[in-house]
Amino acid sequence: MQPRNLRLLSLLSFALVLAACGGEANDSSRWVGHTFLLNIPATNWSEPRGIGGDIGGFVPQFLFSVARGASGPELEITIGTSVGGMQDPCNATTKVTASGADYPGSQIVVPAFPLHIVDTNQTPTVVVDTTVHDFTFKNTLPGGSGKDGEVTATIDAAEVYPLFRLIPMPSKESVCKALGSAGATCAACAHNGEPFCLTIKAVQLGGTQSAVALKPVAVDEIPASCRKP
Repeated sequence: MQPRNLRLLSLLSFALVLAACGGEANDSSRWVGHTFLLNIPATNWSEPRGIGGDIGGFVPQFLFSVARGASGPELEITIGTSVGGMQDPCNATTKVTASGADYPGSQIVVPAFPLHIVDTNQTPTVVVDTTVHDFTFKNTLPGGSGKDGEVTATIDAAEVYPLFRLIPMPSKESVCKALGSAGATCAACAHNGEPFCLTIKAVQLGGTQSAVALKPVAVDEIPASCRKP
């Protein structure tokens, strides 16, 4: 075999070894060992129309800590919330798995996420502990060419109605009625069958790397001072 052919064979073998070992620099391993922060501005809430005016002031930031999964391109992602860029110890964290095979694309799905919300814009301050269902973060980890990330979630008006301060004397019924008048009809909740659930969506999002070391927080580890008064 000619020396040139030997060199080509060596290069091909090296490329195959890199691919087999995940040695490419441009893959999801770039996320492993890092924490990322996602902020959702009020103006980025797109569905239902105008929902950002109701919820934009109190939706927290979100933190994602990425670790290598058990096999292949699988990732283990711990999710928590943040206030001012720092982890909120009043919110329990949740761990899920996701695939890194579509890097720089990503999809993180959380079937049920406990969310601690504090609205300091109201007097007195309103504190709500709720569970967000089918919480999905699509392309929110950095790596793409721009901010093309989306977030969708299903909220239960029976749990979050005190936060809708623009509705006089809000209740789960009055919140759903007001939303229905704006073209966003509440539907039956998959988790209990009650007709008070609404799916919301935010677009044009992009996470950024954070220096925060996200710590796992179990529900029974949340300080008593965080509890709803």
